Amino acid sequence: MTLSFGLFLDESGDFADRYSGEKRNSLVGGVLAPAGLLTAGLAKSIFDRAFDEVELPRQKLVHMTDMPADKVSPFVLSVFNLLRENNLQPVLIENNERVLIVDPDVTFLNILAEGITRLFEHLGAVNKKVCLNVLAARRLADDKKYPGYKRVLAQEEYSSRLNERLHWSWVRKGLMQGYGSWQVSSFDIGSAREDERLMLADVVCNAWYNRNNEKRIVPGQRDQMEIQVGRFYYTVLEHGSTGAVARLMGEGAIGEAMFETFTSLLALGSTQVHKEILGKKLKELLRDCVDRLAGMSSYGRAHQLSTLRERFYYLVHVERDLHRGRQLLELVQELLIPPLKEKLPDSEGAAIDALEFDLRVINLAIATHRGNLSMAEKQVQHIRGLLPVMASRWENLNAISEFFLREAVHLTNSYDFWGTIKLMNVMYKFIEETIELFPVALPQVFGEGFKSDFKGKVLGCRLQAYAFLGRGDPDYYQRARYDSDLAIAEFEKWDDLARHYLYRCYIETDSGNYADALDWLAKSLGLGPKSEIKIIAESLSADPEGQKLFSLMHYSRLMARSALDGEEKLAGLLYKGWTEYHLENHPFLVSGSDEHPAEILFWKWGSYLLVNGSIKAGQEKHARALKICFASQENDTLYTIGVGILAEQAAILAQGGVKYKNEYKSVLKALRDSLNKLLSKEGLLISLTNYFVHWPAAVEELISNPEPDKIVRRIRKLAHSVPY
Repeated sequence: MTLSFGLFLDESGDFADRYSGEKRNSLVGGVLAPAGLLTAGLAKSIFDRAFDEVELPRQKLVHMTDMPADKVSPFVLSVFNLLRENNLQPVLIENNERVLIVDPDVTFLNILAEGITRLFEHLGAVNKKVCLNVLAARRLADDKKYPGYKRVLAQEEYSSRLNERLHWSWVRKGLMQGYGSWQVSSFDIGSAREDERLMLADVVCNAWYNRNNEKRIVPGQRDQMEIQVGRFYYTVLEHGSTGAVARLMGEGAIGEAMFETFTSLLALGSTQVHKEILGKKLKELLRDCVDRLAGMSSYGRAHQLSTLRERFYYLVHVERDLHRGRQLLELVQELLIPPLKEKLPDSEGAAIDALEFDLRVINLAIATHRGNLSMAEKQVQHIRGLLPVMASRWENLNAISEFFLREAVHLTNSYDFWGTIKLMNVMYKFIEETIELFPVALPQVFGEGFKSDFKGKVLGCRLQAYAFLGRGDPDYYQRARYDSDLAIAEFEKWDDLARHYLYRCYIETDSGNYADALDWLAKSLGLGPKSEIKIIAESLSADPEGQKLFSLMHYSRLMARSALDGEEKLAGLLYKGWTEYHLENHPFLVSGSDEHPAEILFWKWGSYLLVNGSIKAGQEKHARALKICFASQENDTLYTIGVGILAEQAAILAQGGVKYKNEYKSVLKALRDSLNKLLSKEGLLISLTNYFVHWPAAVEELISNPEPDKIVRRIRKLAHSVPY
């Protein structure tokens, strides 16, 4: 369930508190209301009653600075009482630390972003999915082109700058998991001279701004306002500025100070002056951090660097913010690792090598998640250069093992399935022989039944490679099943088990064992064997947080594959579950996300529709998937999925005979062009070239001689070799 709110905002103060001489703190504030509650009509009725209660003539423009001094306090109390009566919540975001970040405009946006983040945290504690529709009063900003003049901040300027600051605020606070659940769905600008909802926000801001002015309040007014605002009063700590970094350094939190510095450098305003003013100061502070690290004991330095390492690991692996993770890691490679190595003696260099190793493995994970094979290959080569140093110490064993798992994923993404198997064979033998030594060396501690998540992950990488090879030779499916059984026996955590149940679902779907595939799919959802399809579909539909997304992907694969194989009854029942439980309205699908597995879901959904004669609808779904696959020039793995989609679409259309001749000829030409673009790409890995090198000739022959039966037979075989 999503909770939707309207947030109506105004401001008080100049946001130059540190230097302006004004004793009062600048603030942003207004009214929070359940979506649709605070209408123009309700705002008008509140003001009608408030003016009536204080016996003032009704004013069309309500602005607190224009109100008679003796009427201000009773008017404020009346409005606050009416807000409470109508379930409207005052919200205040105050610049208590008197932060100034570059200039008042940037300060205002940072304070607004931090405040909205706090509001999301507050509301999300009750219901994780929160949607805000913001209406803010139009703001005049200093015109940097014409000093001394003011200009109106454009709505686009608000939205783009605010969203960027929101995201960096979430990164700093470790809250990017809220990214999919917290949404500012609209940010509109209005006039506080025309919109009475914004006039209410002005009353709230002005009343709080002047709450210590004895001439403008009556006894008890301040207490009442504070009680009514309650937990919706936020003071904004200084983030994204030199003051924040200096404060963290003063507290001895050097790792946190460095993370704050890196995020602040990337969150700088787009104008050159911002980068020159603040960027220079931040880099000076970063140099101070490096000096502090160099002067620490090895233990103290390791502690601070582990904080930085954990921040990056959490950002990439838990919050999955790959884009910002990559940006931050590039800064670390440029601004931290080299100067720190220079300042430390050779005897301390191993610790920095270990840090660089860990961060490059995280960068490799980013590359594999994004399917960026050239980036992944570069990281692999860098990491292998660090292996001799790392391999000299037992303490680095976990880090080295993690690297080999990541390299295996890279090899699989590169279609080098035998490379994955060979690497995992070595790792499997290593861990088996190592585990056998524990009960022998320490029988009083270690007994039989010693389990290992790492061993399970090694088997998981190997079974995926065998399963993909099964597309060409079904005998490999049995090897994949064998590894699957062994891997499942190693795991205890539900997330690991559920993932491996889905691996098994993949194997059984591809090998045509649809009843077994359904059982494994049900198991991934915590359901019992032989669960009815409608029960599985119902479970998938109850997924507001997107926790069952990959189970939904395998449901769609099973639906499409059974339809392609002529299993009409099973495919029909799966599609019935899809429509009756509105799986097409799964939050992930309707969100418009391009993240994996969106391309697979739209591919398989479209293939089912095409097989069943819904040509236009099926092609629309495929077009959505192809747009995702071909959007990035970096993601070669994703691009090959697009090639597979085109091949499958051509094969399905050709099944309809000459009726769809123009359509499948057009798709074949698009397939040819896509293949040529892929294979002519500079730096394409040799394993990928070898996998697809025979495709162009086969496709060209079918374009020249487009017999439907031949197309179905040949192109479907090609499509089937893209194992996703």
